[in-house]
Amino acid sequence: MRGMWGERRLHRPNSVFPTMSDSNNTSDSNDFMNSDSRQVAKRMLPTEFTASDHIIQPGDSDRAPKFLVSPAGSGANRVMLTGVATDTEDVGDDQAYLRMRCTDLAGNQFNVYAGQYQKDARSVVQQLEAPEFVQVIGKPNTLENDDGGVFTSVRPETVKILSESEYFRLSAECAQHTVKRLTGEYGHEFFDEQAADLYDSDLTEDVYEAALDTLEEVAEKADYKSAENRLSREELEDMEYDELRTLAKKFENVNGSATADAIIDALSDKPAPA
Repeated sequence: MRGMWGERRLHRPNSVFPTMSDSNNTSDSNDFMNSDSRQVAKRMLPTEFTASDHIIQPGDSDRAPKFLVSPAGSGANRVMLTGVATDTEDVGDDQAYLRMRCTDLAGNQFNVYAGQYQKDARSVVQQLEAPEFVQVIGKPNTLENDDGGVFTSVRPETVKILSESEYFRLSAECAQHTVKRLTGEYGHEFFDEQAADLYDSDLTEDVYEAALDTLEEVAEKADYKSAENRLSREELEDMEYDELRTLAKKFENVNGSATADAIIDALSDKPAPA
């Protein structure tokens, strides 16, 4: 288990930021290293992801999955990141590739490259009007430049535009997964040993600090509340039109005379009135 650094501690309970476990990282079994099944997408922060510059293939066959080894001790065949898409650009011949630049809550950046083999993701990137909150799930990719430096990016399987509340929730989830990998609650002995050999402690501490910065930003900017205190679409869809109009009057900038569908769209995920 890795140690903690400095005086900082998590300031919110886990019940506020619900998480999903990285299932193939919760035991020391190595079966998943040779598995043909779809690997779990590891929730990462850009600081951890872009600092990861080693991809290995620890399985027994040429077809075994490859894993990006991160400073936090993750072995990621697939990754999930969140950020604000700040711009998109054609970067390939005949518009073969689109690049999407993203920045997270702590100001850290990552790049997504969508080409002809990522048609669905490329379509979303092509139509996106920056800035937008996004979730990206895909394969990590590394490229070594002429100076020997390694550039890590995402080859996307899916790109999803998020609401503000979804973005803050998923950002907090990624940060918590990072902290839990560093403290040993999530992790795998093999990848933890690989990370200890490949990365120095200063880089690992930077990743830890970025995770705590993210949680503090969520608490400060989002004033995040649990799902029980927010209006759900399912609840709103069960209401009569007159009930929706009455509820809409309690919120500024929600048109109580709009159609039922429009009111539901406007109120979904808003904090429930006292």
